[in-house]
Amino acid sequence: MASFAKYLEFNGPAFVWGILVFLLSVAAPATAGMNPASLNFPRVTTVFGGTYDNGSYSAMCVACHTRSPSANPAATSLDNGSHFTFGGSGLATEPSKYSAEKLTVWLTTGGLSKYGLPGGNVNNVGVTGEMICESCHSMKYNTGKGKLLALDNAATDPSALCEGCHARTGPGHHPLTGEASSIYGRLISNVDNLFVRNPPTPESEATYPASDGVNCRSCHKPHDAQTKTGARILKRGYKTFSNPGDPVNGLGATGLERQFDIGPTGTPRLVTDYTPLCDACHKETQ
Repeated sequence: MASFAKYLEFNGPAFVWGILVFLLSVAAPATAGMNPASLNFPRVTTVFGGTYDNGSYSAMCVACHTRSPSANPAATSLDNGSHFTFGGSGLATEPSKYSAEKLTVWLTTGGLSKYGLPGGNVNNVGVTGEMICESCHSMKYNTGKGKLLALDNAATDPSALCEGCHARTGPGHHPLTGEASSIYGRLISNVDNLFVRNPPTPESEATYPASDGVNCRSCHKPHDAQTKTGARILKRGYKTFSNPGDPVNGLGATGLERQFDIGPTGTPRLVTDYTPLCDACHKETQ
C-alpha cells in the first residue's frame, strides 16, 4: 500500500488521466452518434409547419426542402409540379392497385424504397402506402445526382428509376426507344424530316436520349414540371401553330393531383391541352 501511495505521489495526474481515458473509451460506443434512445434522424419541424419524429414521412427532407424543390416561385409560375408525393392527410398512392410502387430491392444500390403509412406518420420499407421522398431518394443507398435509389438521367434509355415502378409502355402510350409505332408499325425514328423536329423546340424542355431514341424523361421530369398536369409531371411543351409559346395545360393546381383524384378517366380530364408537348417534337400542325 505504501508503494502505491508513493506511486501516486509522483504519477498521480497521469494515473487519473489514464482512468478517465479508459472510462471514456468504454462509454463511447453507447453515447456516440445519434441519440441511442431514439435511433434515427432527429425530430424536425417541416417547412409546412408540421413536426415529426425521426423517420416519420420525409421529415428530414422537408425540414429544408419543399415537396416540390422547384426553381420557380409558386406565385409567379406554373412550373412547380412534382411527382405525386405525400401532401397533407396521407392517401394511398393508388387505393385499388399498387403496381406503381417499388417493393423489391433496387439492384443498382441494394436499397429499398420507403412509403409513408397513411394516417400513421411513419415510414415503411418495402411495403405499400403513400409515396414520399424516400421512394426515389436515399441518404444511405444512392447513386448519381440527388441521392437517387437508381441511376437516372435524360440521356440514357431505359429510364431506370421511372421504369423501376412503372411499366415501360401500354396501349396509347408514346413508343420508346426500339419500339414500333402503333399506327405505322415502324420503329421509332427522330431523324429531322417533314414531321419530326430534331432537335426538339428548345423552350419545350423535350429531349432525345440518343439517335432514334425517346425515353421517359423525353416528356416527363419528376420536379419542376407543369403544375397543371398534376402527377403526370409533363414537361412544358411549346405550341408552334395557333398560340405560339403556350404550355401544356390542365385542371391541376398544386402539381400533386392525379386523374384518380379529380374523376374517372374521361371527363373531366386532368390534362386539357397536351398538344404543346406533341408540337415540341412533331411538325404536323404547321
